[in-house]
Amino acid sequence: FAGFAIILSFPGCSFGIAFFLPSLSSALALSHTEIALVWGGGILVVAAMLPVVGHVVDRHGPWRVLLATTVPLTACCFLMSQVTSWWALMALLAGLRFFGVGTTYVCATKMASSWFVRKRGRVSVLIITLFYIQCFLPVPVHAMILRYGWRDSYRVLSGIILGGLAVVLLVVRDRPAAFGLFPDGDAVPASPVMEEDRH
Repeated sequence: FAGFAIILSFPGCSFGIAFFLPSLSSALALSHTEIALVWGGGILVVAAMLPVVGHVVDRHGPWRVLLATTVPLTACCFLMSQVTSWWALMALLAGLRFFGVGTTYVCATKMASSWFVRKRGRVSVLIITLFYIQCFLPVPVHAMILRYGWRDSYRVLSGIILGGLAVVLLVVRDRPAAFGLFPDGDAVPASPVMEEDRH
């Protein structure tokens, strides 16, 4: 489910915006160079903010941060369907990048590393694999753009993000210790006092 959260960050990834670029360029009357500058400017803004994310996640826990991220990420995706200017486009692309592949990815990997120690290598490979599954998402998204238009496609994606992250938040938790477990699903050994009480 942490990996699923990463997949939901798709609209903020480079390959998540690629198939929208021709439509955005046409609707906003921007050249390819201007679109590239807008996208690059948004990335630079996010790069300056990302160092704070790790500190916030460590302080408040990935579940709470992911909860706080869900609505802004959904809103940025939905508002992309209404963008009419280059500066709004830059701000929304920065928001998608920051709340998506930035914050969501950090929360997901933090959760995975908290729940697995012996199996962390395998889990890390799985997380990376799920991340790169996004490379195949442009195919159905492109088909959706051709059929419904780019603005409605962003609205559909925002609904998928909201519903998907709601499911993720119902399932994932910060630490196994909160459930009487060690990482990798190991049970916490019962203390002698607990054994006496049991008898």
